[in-house]
Amino acid sequence: MFRKKPKFQPGELFVTNGVAEMIAGSNDFNHFVADSYARFLGGDWGDMCREDKKQNQWSLLHNESLHGVYNYSSPRFYFHTKIDIRRYHAVI
Repeated sequence: MFRKKPKFQPGELFVTNGVAEMIAGSNDFNHFVADSYARFLGGDWGDMCREDKKQNQWSLLHNESLHGVYNYSSPRFYFHTKIDIRRYHAVI
């Protein structure tokens, strides 16, 4: 699944009900989510401005929250991590 070595150890992955319904209803969206998650873990923060990407690089070094934004035709898709005792939890 990973194209690059993960930049951080992933924890649990949580999805909203809306995203879960979209994943269940569309193989294309399901693959998009899996690819986006692999990109996120590899340090590709997606469709963010340069300043936000720079902030993520700093956050990675200082064990702070990370963010990723990935555009699917509609809607825009976000990963957000929360750090809980050395584990990242991604919420999409």
